[in-house]
Amino acid sequence: MTKKKKRIVSLDIYKRTCDAMTEDIKHATDPDGMELSRHQIADRMTKIMGGEITKAMIDNWSGKRHPGHHFPIIYLPAFVQATGQRRLFRLIMEKCVPTLALIREVSQITQRMSALKGKKEMLEKTIEAINE
Repeated sequence: MTKKKKRIVSLDIYKRTCDAMTEDIKHATDPDGMELSRHQIADRMTKIMGGEITKAMIDNWSGKRHPGHHFPIIYLPAFVQATGQRRLFRLIMEKCVPTLALIREVSQITQRMSALKGKKEMLEKTIEAINE
């Protein structure tokens, strides 16, 4: 009798956390759609948290060159509010609730299948037109 090997899923999300933060920062906008700088994000987080958040802190948290500077989870709600973005939040949720990742994957597959179905129908119509 052979034992099934359990699939080990790494929960080390340091690199992905940095990537998600960087993307959230890159796409951060105010309510009027104006892009926000890292200084502005830090200022917004400071106002939300009531404690000082600096651009340097954001740089360290989002930079892969600073592996000792992990993003403190207690700042996540302020970061999401300050940037208006959700990539980092979704990453953490997917790691905490694996079914969310599966639901997302099923949704992506469904979208691709729909696109392929449309392409298939178009090709079939083209073939019919050629054969007439």
